[in-house]
Amino acid sequence: MSADAKINFLLHARTTGVKFGLNQYRGLFRSSGSRPIEIGVGPAGGNNTPGPGDELVWKATTSLAATNEQVEFVDGLGHGQFRQYGPNPIPLPHFAYGKEVIDKQGNIAENYGPAFKLYPKDLQDLCLAARKKLRSDIDRFISLLCWRQNIGASHDPVQYDFLYWKVSGEIYRAISEPYVDVSSTFTAGIQWNSEREADFAEVWELENSNELLGHQLLREAVNLGRSSSRSGLLMLATALEVGVKSHISRIVPDTSWLMEKIPSPPVHKMLRDYVPSIHKARGTDVDFWQKLRRTLNSVQELVEIRNRVAHSGKVDVGTVDLEKYTATVSDVLYILDVLEGHDWAKHHVSNKLRNELAWPSGPRKLGGMIRFEPPE
Repeated sequence: MSADAKINFLLHARTTGVKFGLNQYRGLFRSSGSRPIEIGVGPAGGNNTPGPGDELVWKATTSLAATNEQVEFVDGLGHGQFRQYGPNPIPLPHFAYGKEVIDKQGNIAENYGPAFKLYPKDLQDLCLAARKKLRSDIDRFISLLCWRQNIGASHDPVQYDFLYWKVSGEIYRAISEPYVDVSSTFTAGIQWNSEREADFAEVWELENSNELLGHQLLREAVNLGRSSSRSGLLMLATALEVGVKSHISRIVPDTSWLMEKIPSPPVHKMLRDYVPSIHKARGTDVDFWQKLRRTLNSVQELVEIRNRVAHSGKVDVGTVDLEKYTATVSDVLYILDVLEGHDWAKHHVSNKLRNELAWPSGPRKLGGMIRFEPPE
């Protein structure tokens, strides 16, 4: 195998439900560090002036090492040739739709694209590995943005995706692989400029930097609450408990087994007493904790309502202020992020509480807009 033999892959992942604030598509983020990535975003239709309701397409690229045979196979497809190699080649000529589509010499009929299942098995595996990596990169990118900028979106926001490849030149060609359909939408907007790109690069490069499960569950709770107040309420309480317990496990790893196996005190008691005590013992400044009384009372209310719903089902959840408890859970999760060293999380605490804590004001919300301001 040539030392530099490789196949370049491009994944288009589409999302819907977001207003668009781009003047034109120009790439969104590039990193050549330990976790190299290039991700762009633009309107699915390719318009230079996207409007409200346009679908978004996220573009991520990668290059994977390949054998000479794999490269020649991909190159051959681009020139109308089916260049077989390896064990278990398909019998030629090959027929589909009642006619010959690949002749004995491997010439591919016009307007026919060989099905993915006809590719050599090792090349199928390489495509699946590329798709998995790129989809993971896009999911992680969006997830980190949701966490980093406090953006509401479903846990799995990609609607569907398509994989393309090339071995040379500028043109990527579609791979005959079915897309995966995942219905979901964004509900708020991403802010992007050169300053935020530099800021995000630091988060991206951290090996263990991923959106925490509590935040993911919170976004699920918001989406569930739109169709079922009861489901949203129950998921809110779950997001809170998962966030608090996983935080304790990260700060005091020796407690991980206890958090998983032994019934723990109610979450509001852990927040009132245990969480500040473990941080104080580590030398973390928790003097502000006394200003969280209103927040912790709200936590206790949420837990008590959840318990009544779960145990008796007699609570009229329609009368419960879900927005209030959603803000409470979000505040708690971001405060825990602050305690773990994420100083930027102070910006995402609700205005009233942030003022009481004398923390810096947060970034301006853009009302569902993705704004991209290219570096000068």
